[in-house]
Amino acid sequence: PKGDIDLLVSPEQREAAEAILAKHGFQHTRENELIRTTQGEWTLQQSDGQPQILELHHNLLPSLTLSEVFQTDSLLENIQPLPKLCPEASMLRDSMALLHACIHRASHFRIAYYVDGTTHFDGDRLIWLYDMHLLAGRMDDMAWQDFLRRAVKSGSAPLCHDALRVVQAKFGTILPEDVVRDLAQAPRRGKVFDFFVHTSLFGRIVSDMAFRPADQSKLAYLRMVFLPSKPALRQMYPEHADRSATYLQFLRYKDRLTLLWNERRLKSRRH
Repeated sequence: PKGDIDLLVSPEQREAAEAILAKHGFQHTRENELIRTTQGEWTLQQSDGQPQILELHHNLLPSLTLSEVFQTDSLLENIQPLPKLCPEASMLRDSMALLHACIHRASHFRIAYYVDGTTHFDGDRLIWLYDMHLLAGRMDDMAWQDFLRRAVKSGSAPLCHDALRVVQAKFGTILPEDVVRDLAQAPRRGKVFDFFVHTSLFGRIVSDMAFRPADQSKLAYLRMVFLPSKPALRQMYPEHADRSATYLQFLRYKDRLTLLWNERRLKSRRH
């Protein structure tokens, strides 16, 4: 079983990539005002009735405030091949993939993900932790130093330290002692750490609104945050698509209350 496939393209190649997907039968199935500047969802209905879902990313993180942490063009210039998948396939360098995995884990203590229609606010999903274990297990000294440098520079070192300690406890992952020590001794404040740990839900909304491109309506963004349309709600809760907009709004605000409660729990885990 699998969920979606994530592809990363530069913003300049977005329209060309979308045209290729459309040519091969994919349909643009999700348009979310909150994240459309960083990603879009495309779906292909296969002959066996199962959908093939592809997320086309223009930035690795959905928050515009953090868009410079992973600069897409720089990432695409430093990729590594995946010959076991196919000759043309490639992925992020291991150091960048691990850094993204650590930040991705932290984000899901604040941002929901969905499995079989159930909402989750938890970064410690087994498949994500095992991915980090596998990445860490094949990194050499140069990759570890690149990972450490980027973690400190981005202000995500405490998040990375916490993630790697959890992975080590789960799987007995062998980690370089000097990297673990330097992550632990890195400053406890920084852009990524502050955004996911110290910034409130309202603060993150205000920050992301400030970083929206000039050609995109800030009022439309606020409407999507507080009063999303029924089609948008149906995309959020496809298993309840036949219910009223009022019911879907109730589910959404219930999730927001869960998020606020989760933020209180996260504060108790601060380092």
